[in-house]
Amino acid sequence: MRKPILIISLLLFTLTVFAQTERPRNLTSFDSKRMHFGFTVGVNMMDMGFTRNYQAEDFLYADLNQLQPGFQVSIVSDLRLSENWNLRFLPGISFGSREIWYYEYDAGIVGDPREIPHVSNPVP
Repeated sequence: MRKPILIISLLLFTLTVFAQTERPRNLTSFDSKRMHFGFTVGVNMMDMGFTRNYQAEDFLYADLNQLQPGFQVSIVSDLRLSENWNLRFLPGISFGSREIWYYEYDAGIVGDPREIPHVSNPVP
C-alpha cells in the first residue's frame, strides 16, 4: 500500500518541476560567439598492460604494482561553424605516476618507480 502512494506522490511532484522556465540572465549570447575558450579539470586512474616478448633471451619481467590516481588539465577551444555545428579542440595533459618494477630471473628487483606525464589530445 505504501509503494503505490510513494510512486504517485513522486509522479505528481515531478509534474510541477520545470527546467529553466526563464532564459538565463548571465552571458545570454555566450554560445553565439564565433570562438570561445575555457578549461577542464578532472581526475583519472592510470593503468598499464604488458605483453611478454618470448623471442627475447634476457628473462626480464615487468610488474605494475597498483592503480595510481592522477589529475588532468585541458584547454577547451571552440569554433562555431554554423547554428548547429561547432568544432572543438581539447589539448590537455594528464599527471600521474605508475610504479613499474622490473625483475630479472635470477637477481630480483632491478628497477624503481618513475613518474610519467602523459600529453593527450582527444578528438571528439
